[in-house]
Amino acid sequence: MIAGAAFVAGSLLTNTVVAQNGAVSSAEFLVTSENPNYEKALDKIRQATYHEKTKDKAKTYYVRAKVFTAILQAGAEDEKVAALVTNPADSAFEAMKKVKAMEKAAGEDKYTEKLINISTDGLNVQQSLETQLKNTILNDVQKYQETDVERAYKAMVPLVDYFGNDTTLLKYTGYFAAQSEKYDEAGAYFERLGDIEDYNKSDAYQSAASAYYQAEDTIKLMNIVKKGTAKFPEEKYFLLVANDVHIKREEYQEAIDVLKKVHTLEPKNVQYLITLARLSNQLEKKEDAYSYYQKIYEIEADNEEALRALGVGYYEDAGEIYRVLRKEATDAGKSINKEDKRFKEMVVLADKAIPYLMAYKDISEDKSIVYSTLMNVYIYKGDAKKADEMEKLAEESK
Repeated sequence: MIAGAAFVAGSLLTNTVVAQNGAVSSAEFLVTSENPNYEKALDKIRQATYHEKTKDKAKTYYVRAKVFTAILQAGAEDEKVAALVTNPADSAFEAMKKVKAMEKAAGEDKYTEKLINISTDGLNVQQSLETQLKNTILNDVQKYQETDVERAYKAMVPLVDYFGNDTTLLKYTGYFAAQSEKYDEAGAYFERLGDIEDYNKSDAYQSAASAYYQAEDTIKLMNIVKKGTAKFPEEKYFLLVANDVHIKREEYQEAIDVLKKVHTLEPKNVQYLITLARLSNQLEKKEDAYSYYQKIYEIEADNEEALRALGVGYYEDAGEIYRVLRKEATDAGKSINKEDKRFKEMVVLADKAIPYLMAYKDISEDKSIVYSTLMNVYIYKGDAKKADEMEKLAEESK
């Protein structure tokens, strides 16, 4: 009686294991036959996935990946099949990861090889399961990349998460994320691409910087700038981005320090020099500003901003001294002492202003104002004849 009961129990246990192994094989057959039954295959593999006897077998997860891949493929053409599972691609990739993890732990590779290598059946050669799934997703991306970029982006996410450092996938996932205005996510994908050691193009970090800039995430943006300048020291893009961030934060000295580095790469770039001059003025570093404007003048003698800044700047500096001297002289009931050291300093400044103002009047839209300014300069110097000449020209040019 006891022996018979043991025999029956053993038979039942064996039958249960066989039944569950059969469920796995059935699921595989149901999605590969000429008349597939995806719903039934899904039911079978779900049972096997959670059953005590088959839940820890690599084959179970290999077939699970195969079932979800088949559903994704068929669902592209059949809405009823598509409705069976919300995210078949995610489920397929999760199953594939499980296969690899289980076999790696066990020191095996049978089903891992089936995932990544082509298979042959007589004369028929079939793509690996990974490739099938990848191509199915990419077909969906291609279908929607022009009409629904967010859907294209969402389709790319499981692909890039599974294949990791695939540079092409990272680049397009970042692109579709940016097109979907998911800038923070786009930045993360482009940053991953740039972080790949043998990816030696600056475009990835540049795209990441652009995305983080759009996301208004200055912390991540400045981190990318550091990475970009470290990996591509001759690439000015990252320095210019940092300069822009510092200016927006009103960190003018930091902006100057960065832009000086850019200027060393392009010493004749007038726009960089103009920005340096303007930033120096923001910090009330007048002499530094004059120095930058002088460099601009040497490169581009008809630069309107440089001519105006130098001419008007030196004129105003001379005027400050002149007004002090005139007040002192008036209070004392005397004329300005031309032997005064300050008067001589004023004349030097006035003489500096004259050539820039003369050049500026040739391109200025209002010559009358420039001539009036020159008149004052000559008054400062005590040159009444030239002052009268400039006054006359100012009247004639109105």
